[in-house]
Amino acid sequence: MNMRNGLVRCVRDRLEARAGGESGAALIMTLLLLALLLVLVLDLSYDARINLRLVTNNRDEDQMRYAIRGEIEKARAILRFDLNEGDIDSTQDEWAQSGLADSYNDVQVTLTIEDEARKFNLLWLLEPEPEARRNTRERRQRNREIDEETGADRTTRGRPEEDAKKKREQATEMLTALIDEFRSGTAYDLSEGDAKNYVRAISDYLNRGRKGRSASIPPFPTNEGHPITVDEILLAPGISEDLLYDFIDETTGEIVPGLVHFVTIWSEGAINVNTASEVVLRCLFEEKDRVKALDIVEFRASEPEDSEKRDELEKKRRQDDKKRREKREREERRLGRMLPDRPEEGDEEYDPRKTYVANQVFEGGADLRKNNLLDDAILKRIEPWISFSSRAFSAYVTATRGTSERRVRVVLRRDDEGEVLPVLWETRRDARYFFGEKTREERLAEEAEGGDDLFGGGRGDDDDFFR
Repeated sequence: MNMRNGLVRCVRDRLEARAGGESGAALIMTLLLLALLLVLVLDLSYDARINLRLVTNNRDEDQMRYAIRGEIEKARAILRFDLNEGDIDSTQDEWAQSGLADSYNDVQVTLTIEDEARKFNLLWLLEPEPEARRNTRERRQRNREIDEETGADRTTRGRPEEDAKKKREQATEMLTALIDEFRSGTAYDLSEGDAKNYVRAISDYLNRGRKGRSASIPPFPTNEGHPITVDEILLAPGISEDLLYDFIDETTGEIVPGLVHFVTIWSEGAINVNTASEVVLRCLFEEKDRVKALDIVEFRASEPEDSEKRDELEKKRRQDDKKRREKREREERRLGRMLPDRPEEGDEEYDPRKTYVANQVFEGGADLRKNNLLDDAILKRIEPWISFSSRAFSAYVTATRGTSERRVRVVLRRDDEGEVLPVLWETRRDARYFFGEKTREERLAEEAEGGDDLFGGGRGDDDDFFR
């Protein structure tokens, strides 16, 4: 009996030991399967999150693209309406008052319109082709007028080649003065010798391949024979990005302006005295007369003496203030927070490189003479180089959504009938191009420090992932 009980106990112990071993193996197998499933789930989740972010980015890009197109259409409408108000262009016009932010759903958009006639046109440095000079000579020969009494030619002032050469020489002097002074007052002020070298490099680049010139850089592919954007002068030997674009002074932290804000290739040639900055206006005059540029700027900023004009200006100011206030209130309601106050122009230190809103407008050369700003001799010298209206404009649009951002510049040309057509569309990727505007990194750093995102709410993972 005892032997049988011992045998049963032994068999039971053997069975329990075997059952215990099998239970441990099953547990291990279960854990391995769970780990494998976890890896697969995490991998699928990671792929799903990446696909979600890609779709989100594509959505953001589409929304920003359509928002930008909407702002460009708004700019075209503003310019069309402006021509109906008169053919004089100044900083009092609606197009010059743009720059306030707008929003489309979650896309924040800023539109700034700038007339190209406020800048110096580099194409003045171009030398005419031999065929063009011959056509000019023949046209003047056909249209010449001979004085019956004296027999003098009243239409030709010397040979066409001499006139063109004189105008290019004057344009060279003007650009030299502009480069010599556009960074005046900063640690990066250029000398007159450096300015002459830069002008020579730009002129040689623009005229390469003309009149039998030989150059290592191939000629322009366009039929007109001129660049598409100002940025192309970076191909000229000696022209660097630090000259053309803004950069930050590491010592003072201030923005040093680039030449790109003062030169163009899109205007009709003449400089609009109603919108040009003091720096650009100074290049119109000889060195002894350059103080006249400050006189023009101060006159534009002064209050009109005529009571009727003064009342009209005050009425326009009240209307503009009301529009800005209503737009600000709508934006604050949408964001759910107060927006910081914008500094008034009167509180800012005067900068000769900037153009401020004018209180008075010039409608023609007679206004410059009538207000004792210029005498007949000076006006006669600069008259071929000035205008009082603009036909080419640049619309700068910055669209942001979350931490995504797109910058676009569109050149718009307006004809006499009021039609406004885009002639150049380019995506800008250097923040330095927008003089005085905070960069994307600076804005994000400020928002992060304040604990809010670009639209007033906390930023979620969707905005920070793969931007």
